[in-house]
Amino acid sequence: FAHNKYEFLIYGASGRTWIDKSRLRQIEQNYEPFYEDGMHNELGLALKLKYKFVSVRLDATRNLRTQNDYFGFTAKLIGLSF
Repeated sequence: FAHNKYEFLIYGASGRTWIDKSRLRQIEQNYEPFYEDGMHNELGLALKLKYKFVSVRLDATRNLRTQNDYFGFTAKLIGLSF
């Protein structure tokens, strides 16, 4: 659903993360990477508001495995190219 001044977005993502055991041995000993050896699934909603040359987007995303919620905010100038 899109209108001249606002957009409502529904989005999702799914992926798998891992680090091979041979790669883990190569990583510096004073660095411990944060990763989950398994699937990651999320679902989110966003509201994007546009007014003249400004666009503002508010995001709410939920990790479906852990049930943690994440919120985000983006603002940008639209219609300008560099």
